[in-house]
Amino acid sequence: NEFRDGKCSVDDALEVDTVFTDAHKLDRVADAELKAVFGTSDQLECCEQILKLGEFSLTTAERRQKIDERTDEIVSEILQTYRDPQNKPWSRDTIEGALKDTKCKVDHEKTVRQQIDEIVTKMKTSLQLQKMETDYTIRVNSKYGSALSIIKKFAEVKQLRKDAEDFFVADIGVPPAKYDAMIKELQKPTDGDFEIDVIGSKAAPKAAKMDSGLEKKKKKDTKAAMKDKKSDKKKKKEKS
Repeated sequence: NEFRDGKCSVDDALEVDTVFTDAHKLDRVADAELKAVFGTSDQLECCEQILKLGEFSLTTAERRQKIDERTDEIVSEILQTYRDPQNKPWSRDTIEGALKDTKCKVDHEKTVRQQIDEIVTKMKTSLQLQKMETDYTIRVNSKYGSALSIIKKFAEVKQLRKDAEDFFVADIGVPPAKYDAMIKELQKPTDGDFEIDVIGSKAAPKAAKMDSGLEKKKKKDTKAAMKDKKSDKKKKKEKS
């Protein structure tokens, strides 16, 4: 819907600014009925509410396109998160073929996360899908409101709590392929002011290196101290 996506105005989205009980017969809805349902009898305002909140019937082609797009997202998610028993990546063709062979139903109205577990369970009757995931504990100040949404976008949040300093502390599972992207996106709202540590003995992905907020502060303090020492030495030399 282009109106909901902000790509057009109400006027552009409407053929006529009238609410009908039967558009083919051009039977208009009575003002009293509009007032009871929408809180106003203004036709344009009612049309706008319908555009914002109503359900639209998709054409066969539109529905097929949305299913194909959601299927592509699901395949990408599986490729990022699962490997074969030899820890090798699956090919896109193999995953797409398994989806069809196991007759997995993709719902375009549900998010990937809402249906991925059920689809993977069904696909495991055809493929040996091994989930690749490293467990971390991440600590971030609750003042960074968008940080939690970013974490949930890339990771499975297994436990979430707040500590005494009003920091969010989350135990999360992150596929190695998503770790770098998560860290990069978290840098934007937090400027690196968060801590992340591996749980247990599993190794963190080598490609992703970062300084937590505390580590940055320590480095900054160390640099400042070294600078002060050099300045003191220079002053003593000038006096002598």
